[in-house]
Amino acid sequence: MVQGDPQATRAIRRGLVLPGGAALGAFQAGALKAIREAGIEFHIIAATSIGLVHALAWNRGEEFVARLDGRWRKDAAEFAPFDPKRLLRLKNPFSFGKSLDKLFSQYRSTQPNVGDKGTIPILISLTEAATGRNVAFSVSEPGLSAAVRTDAYRAATTIPVLGDAPIEIRGKRYYDGGFSNNVPIDYFADADLDEIWIVDPIPSLPARVWHAPLWRVAKALRSATKNPWFLGAAGVALQYFGPREKTVPGKKLVTIQLELKGSFRYAALAGALTFAPKQIDLLLSLGYRQARRTCRDYLENQATAPSRTAAPAAAIA
Repeated sequence: MVQGDPQATRAIRRGLVLPGGAALGAFQAGALKAIREAGIEFHIIAATSIGLVHALAWNRGEEFVARLDGRWRKDAAEFAPFDPKRLLRLKNPFSFGKSLDKLFSQYRSTQPNVGDKGTIPILISLTEAATGRNVAFSVSEPGLSAAVRTDAYRAATTIPVLGDAPIEIRGKRYYDGGFSNNVPIDYFADADLDEIWIVDPIPSLPARVWHAPLWRVAKALRSATKNPWFLGAAGVALQYFGPREKTVPGKKLVTIQLELKGSFRYAALAGALTFAPKQIDLLLSLGYRQARRTCRDYLENQATAPSRTAAPAAAIA
């Protein structure tokens, strides 16, 4: 889906938004493989939760992205968030921390240095535990220590409602930004960009009559508590039952979103915590096919549009 078509004579500058979606992120991985094959480049990335894994993968280069589908199949087979020992200790057995930390290690261990040629700046969507407000954290900030950067990576996939404690960074505690801003295109409102590409693994929900009251209840709960677990649960409700459509004035939006119909949309949300091999294969395939169609249409439109070339990837001041 493409919105708007601003005309300009300079080279195109693009931002990439990678929302979270847990196991549904396999859709995103398949889409990114097709986008790389089409030769689409970006100048900055805003990422949430599992989207950060893919942002790090994108910075590793074309060959790494081309192998994302194989990595997803391998990682899904090894992913084990359920810990019966925690249940025996009367704790929430769904603690994703160890599994996600293992998953992230293979992406962050060999990340290009900030400022290296071709390295794209990354903004991470985080949620402040004390207030529930959203924070855009730049892991590409010059001089940022490796320890702080690693803590930001961990916070980006810390899920308090599933047993993980918020991560402390510079005296404040943070967790997954999906609870406060899962599709952070607003980070690019003032950025020097012409286009914003969004690869969203969460299907749009139909406008049910009961969505609005649930959204109001969640909003009231969020303003009435400082408990990170309740803030987190309310944040999810606000993201999924509130309006998801977003726009950025003056910028073209190119959206690649998981397309499902009817009750399958709700089933997909439940499947966000299901790393089943068959589901992963299906999502990878859907993402690849949808992105390939979108890129084909986009490039055909570019070919018939007034002459304009894409700029090389570079940091945005």
